[in-house]
Amino acid sequence: MDWLLLAEHNPLFREGLATLLEWHTGLGSVYVGSLAEAKGVLEEETRKPACIIVDLDLPDGGGNELLEQLDGIPVLALIKERSLKRQAEAMGLGADEVLLTGSVEKIVAAVERLIGR
Repeated sequence: MDWLLLAEHNPLFREGLATLLEWHTGLGSVYVGSLAEAKGVLEEETRKPACIIVDLDLPDGGGNELLEQLDGIPVLALIKERSLKRQAEAMGLGADEVLLTGSVEKIVAAVERLIGR
């Protein structure tokens, strides 16, 4: 079964978004609160996630570091504030889309596009 990886440091937002994504996509999420946890999940899993949603402001390092390690997995990067520089940087490192963290409807729609649903 396909799954989503959600790397977001705010536990309430993370859990709410995971629930909403499952409701809309039918895919369960593995969610983590740090860069180290995200790397650990990707190393342990034998199957790649259908999509990765990553906050670029994780407490133990920028999500950009995670973007550099991904290959062929659709990635939605989340940023706190609108910044063309950060958006371009994330896209250059392999993010398919970059959105503001607070717009859950846009996040769900982007994930649905990225996984082809």
